[in-house]
Amino acid sequence: MLITVGSLKGQPAVTTTALGLAAVLSAGARVLLVEADPSGGDLASNFRVPIAPGLVELASQTSTLVSGVDAAVLERFTRRLPAGGGVSAIVAPPAGSRTVAAVAVVAVGRGRVLRQPDVTVVADVGRVSPASAAWPLMEAADRMVLMMRGRLGDLAHLHGLLPELLAAVGGRLTIVLCAGGGGYRPAQVTDSVHTAVREAGLPSLCPPVWGPLPHDETTARMLAGERKPHKKWRHTPLMRALDELAADLTRQPAATGGGR
Repeated sequence: MLITVGSLKGQPAVTTTALGLAAVLSAGARVLLVEADPSGGDLASNFRVPIAPGLVELASQTSTLVSGVDAAVLERFTRRLPAGGGVSAIVAPPAGSRTVAAVAVVAVGRGRVLRQPDVTVVADVGRVSPASAAWPLMEAADRMVLMMRGRLGDLAHLHGLLPELLAAVGGRLTIVLCAGGGGYRPAQVTDSVHTAVREAGLPSLCPPVWGPLPHDETTARMLAGERKPHKKWRHTPLMRALDELAADLTRQPAATGGGR
């Protein structure tokens, strides 16, 4: 299963949300977190782990392999993060053309290099745009999470993006409101989404609006590598909310278009 997590305007909550989802999902399955944000990764610097071998090296090896990449090969590029119970992750450099090129390579063939039997992949794809090198991963995802705030600017961007995004991902999209929300309540955001979908002529593909995520600075700092997890970190407000979100994402029936 491939779950992509992105945002309208580069929300910093994307990386922590992706890591949190990977952490709760790993309680009952094999999970791999992948930094596939063309603008660069944060995990290596946040958790002080080596950048290489990581996404760039995986992309380099992928382009030279004839038989493809199996789980054993993928493991060479994986790091164990000291957060989220030791989530396995493929990290990316902070920025640069190499990162963009690496994302483009791993996105080839609907992200087939990342898909392994019985492994759930959570990919942080950064800002969502049809021009993004990660767009093919979003198109191929079994579930797409779009982070946003309930602000006028975000709603305007959403109205502009939804027609192309829904055409690409169909009924596999879930919109998640970030902590702190904004000037618009969840019900108002939902109404705005319904309006945008109707205007796009795609009423059958109206995505659910989830959240907002709770404001939980302690857990957010843990997921950002700024503090060590405590014994009850899985039971904090943010982790409980992400556990519910993960259950929703994995419970939804698969929609046409997502690769497996």
